[in-house]
Amino acid sequence: MGRRPNPNAQYCVKPHVTKGYTYASTQPSYVDPDTGKKKYRRIHWGTVDENKKFIPSSAFYLASPEERERLIFPEDWDMGEAEKLTELRKPGRPEYSGECHNRLYGDIWLLEQVALRTGIQPRP
Repeated sequence: MGRRPNPNAQYCVKPHVTKGYTYASTQPSYVDPDTGKKKYRRIHWGTVDENKKFIPSSAFYLASPEERERLIFPEDWDMGEAEKLTELRKPGRPEYSGECHNRLYGDIWLLEQVALRTGIQPRP
């Protein structure tokens, strides 16, 4: 009788070295719809440097909080960068203590400037 499969194996993050880079990856299984056979794919969650510091990639940041909680990282990895996620921040806008209180950026600011220069909006 063979060993029973570990249900958490697909969430165990391991180093994967390829092309000179070390990635933090998992290898979940899936069934190929054409052949019906079980296959494995790699998901790279970020990179790992020589000091075992984990640097998250966009796949890690874009994953749902539930999916990130399921990942099992090795104990000796430095997870400092992963702890700086947006869900750890307080809700609302960041506090700003500068002189300018204009919070318009990008396209809104541009349209406001066009309106001021063309005379559509009078200058304050």
